[in-house]
Amino acid sequence: MKKNIVVVMVQCVLIAAAPAGDNRARQQAVERENSFAVSGGLNISMIAAPTMVDYINTVSNSNDAAGQLATGIELFSGVEFPVGESWGLKIDYGYLFKSYSIVPQYGGTQDIFYSIHTPSLLVQYVTSGRGYFVKVAAGGGYHPGRVETKASLYGVTNTYTTAGVGFKAELVGQTALSENLYVHLGGTLRWELLGDVTDGRGKTLRSGSSGSRDVSLSLFAAGVEIGIAWYL
Repeated sequence: MKKNIVVVMVQCVLIAAAPAGDNRARQQAVERENSFAVSGGLNISMIAAPTMVDYINTVSNSNDAAGQLATGIELFSGVEFPVGESWGLKIDYGYLFKSYSIVPQYGGTQDIFYSIHTPSLLVQYVTSGRGYFVKVAAGGGYHPGRVETKASLYGVTNTYTTAGVGFKAELVGQTALSENLYVHLGGTLRWELLGDVTDGRGKTLRSGSSGSRDVSLSLFAAGVEIGIAWYL
């Protein structure tokens, strides 16, 4: 009996004397329930935007052709809240953008920049364990887009806008750094079904040698994202 008491006392002393890092590790090992969280970070995407690429290759010379796939950047943020033990909703916002600088057939340079704001409501399925969450989510929203072109020879910027429905699916893993702070890693798929882009006078941007094809911001993107999540 005395031996058991001594063992317990030694264990208590070791626990009290453990460094802060071990205490943090024990905190991380706590299994949290699905709860309110905010997240944000950076997404790097491979984008397929067929009509935009067609327009770029119509304008540029043959030695400066754009590929069908391009790398784009998306800044994202989200607010997550539970609606059950394993289900939740996420108000998701992203700003996806891509820029090109090409040499047009008439000389000089031309800058082309397009962007899409992607506010969406996602439904989540959530699983959790010791120090981690795994979340699968899908949803969509109404997304506005914008295209800007600027030719160096003329110094004129033309702006075109559009809007349409967009959808997003994601698989996310979150690992604890502390009791409330988590690393956020994920993979995303995005479909943007936006219409033809038009200027302030309603004129549609066109591509093709005869200007016969309308340009839209419809695209598909697959991305990898990294950020942080804070749980309350």
